[in-house]
Amino acid sequence: MIRAELSYTKAHFRKLLSLNKKNTFRKIYCAACFALGLIFMFLFIRIDSSEIAYFTLGLILLICGGITLRWTVMMLPANQLKKFQQLYPDGTWRFIFNEDKILCDSKSVIHSRRSEYAYAAVDSACFKDDFFMFKLCGNSALAMFFSDDIKEGSPDQLRELLSQKLGDKFTVIEQ
Repeated sequence: MIRAELSYTKAHFRKLLSLNKKNTFRKIYCAACFALGLIFMFLFIRIDSSEIAYFTLGLILLICGGITLRWTVMMLPANQLKKFQQLYPDGTWRFIFNEDKILCDSKSVIHSRRSEYAYAAVDSACFKDDFFMFKLCGNSALAMFFSDDIKEGSPDQLRELLSQKLGDKFTVIEQ
């Protein structure tokens, strides 16, 4: 049996964001939308104000850039932690990895729940830089913790167990 206990912090969400490859693309897309939108608006103003296509393209690109910027700001670790703490004030989490299932106990001021997941319910799992992350049940549940959060057992034992139970669904990401 391997057991991890934790309360989520900004460090957990910062590490989770660093695993999200879409975040870098989102930043580049946002910058490109704003730059192209401003170029088309400049063309509308300077070249031919009667050409509505420049204005329309510029406006659409600026709106797309604004929506992407808002989404990027919402994904910042501090904002994610704030939202999480609103849902689960003073929340604590315990994950137990047995030979046949994963047990998850969560407790907060307004919430208490015990869930059991077969290893078949794990969609994907990864380990990078002393950080474990699991997507469960079609991305409807997410579990994450640092190696330091493991109170019983060791990170090496957990990596070995996950490799056996999940096979290709478990990846170790090297730097």
